[in-house]
Amino acid sequence: SIGINAEYGDNGVYEEDKAEVEDASLQIGIGNLNKQVDNIKSQLFKIQVQLQLSKAQRNKDQKIQNNNKIRVDRWSMVQCAFMVTMATVQVYLLKQLFKEDKQAKRVQAAKI
Repeated sequence: SIGINAEYGDNGVYEEDKAEVEDASLQIGIGNLNKQVDNIKSQLFKIQVQLQLSKAQRNKDQKIQNNNKIRVDRWSMVQCAFMVTMATVQVYLLKQLFKEDKQAKRVQAAKI
């Protein structure tokens, strides 16, 4: 009876079988863990690729935005210069319109 009880564990399973079952479950656990780690690595790689693509797109958009800003600033300066020039021409023409011609007054005064 003592020899038989020594070969069995508390729940009636051989100690060797118990160790094999634990090793098998440990291998399954390690296999699952390895699969999960590989899955996480692949997901991190995909995230890294997406992040790089996002950075490249952001840099492209920023370059386009800067070029648009420069173009808008240049055209605004040209338009402002044009408006100032036109305002100056209009003021000159209005002064010329109301300018009294001294010679014309003298001729009119002489006729009277």
